[in-house]
Amino acid sequence: MNRRINELIKDLESPFCYYAYLIKDEGPVDYFHFGIWEDGTRSIKEAQQNLASLVKSLIPEGVSKILDVGCGLGQTTYDLSAKGFAVTGISPDKNLMDTARAKFEGSGLSLVTTAFERYRPPEKQDLILFEESTQYINIQTIFSRCRKLLNPAGHILMCDEIKYRNAEEAWFHKKTEILFLARAYGFKILDNRNISDKTLPTRHFAMKRFLENKDLIIKELSEKRDNVAEELDTLMKSWDRFTQMFENGSCGYELFLFQKQAENGVSARLGKRFFRLLYFFFSTTRRLLKKIRRTIRPKH
Repeated sequence: MNRRINELIKDLESPFCYYAYLIKDEGPVDYFHFGIWEDGTRSIKEAQQNLASLVKSLIPEGVSKILDVGCGLGQTTYDLSAKGFAVTGISPDKNLMDTARAKFEGSGLSLVTTAFERYRPPEKQDLILFEESTQYINIQTIFSRCRKLLNPAGHILMCDEIKYRNAEEAWFHKKTEILFLARAYGFKILDNRNISDKTLPTRHFAMKRFLENKDLIIKELSEKRDNVAEELDTLMKSWDRFTQMFENGSCGYELFLFQKQAENGVSARLGKRFFRLLYFFFSTTRRLLKKIRRTIRPKH
């Protein structure tokens, strides 16, 4: 089964197909997310399990129904289900979800192929989990939809790469934007942890493993897809560029836990609308200024 799953992963689209080579001989690929490297951490699988354990430990008391957004290979969905939570994992990637279903065949795990923006759960949730999936979804959409999908006093738990300053080329969300929109949509922050230093070794490990296995990756995947050498080279350059942004403090990795607050009275509702309008104004102005700068930039 382990070999079969790793072979299925190699059939996935970039970058997922390359991640099968990060684990190498350590067993099956369970996660696509970063890991936490503590003193004595010996492998990428152990580091990833450290992060997974931290995320699960922050699920508040009283939570029963969980939506796992961007569930990857379904390992977190499975682990939560095994602990007794009523959990559904979703992802818009059909091939990825088919691999997750094959991995947990016969388990009865609830896996739905759909995008977060379109998903309509049969009932409201107690917690919505984003494990490195926020960067692929509009941040305003995340808070507005979570507001609708969560029960009163429900929670958002997210961990992901984010950006701070001077990192416009990074597609991650800005921390200031995350916190501003959380308030605008009536969410209170309960926990926020910067674990950039403990996750950064994941980037160093991945680059080392890609370099060690470059020839093998090109040889094996060229039998399945075109332009592997160019695709891998682009991935490694991107990985290296963002590693530098981590090292200079432009980007990082953080964990957030938010709780949905009640809208008490007209003044509270008007206040939230004001913040949303303010965000719309500043985001629109920022996009306009970027367009102007690109237009007037001198050509060489």
